[in-house]
Amino acid sequence: MGGVHGASVQYSGALVDQMRTAASFLKNVLAVYYDTRRTHVCVPGPNGLPGAYPIRLGEEGAELVLPGISLEEAVEINEAGARNDGIERVKDDGTVVFLEENVEHMREVVGYECEELKPSESEERARELNQLLKRLYDKYNVEA
Repeated sequence: MGGVHGASVQYSGALVDQMRTAASFLKNVLAVYYDTRRTHVCVPGPNGLPGAYPIRLGEEGAELVLPGISLEEAVEINEAGARNDGIERVKDDGTVVFLEENVEHMREVVGYECEELKPSESEERARELNQLLKRLYDKYNVEA
């Protein structure tokens, strides 16, 4: 008998990402619908907080389940993580403010100008960014 035992195939791509997002969303919705009160390790934006947190979901909503740290410490960790991702802050209306260094890199490398991103503009800005990235990939013969 040949072959590798226990090997698994990891699929990637936009469709796989969409499927993972949908599965995660459905898991959370079902937890609320069936009032499971099960702890979920990483749920983004519970109760309007920045970042993602471990929470217990049920019909009463999201209850934070922090691992021996305060809410203030958890928020600080998430805000530091956002800065690592190039996000300076998120305004109360949901507008994302990017770090100037990242804005400058996107401007220089891709030709993309975006200091702030409003939720209502995200679809239009995504199309713009995709076009600019395609142009960059074409220039360097990169398959996306």
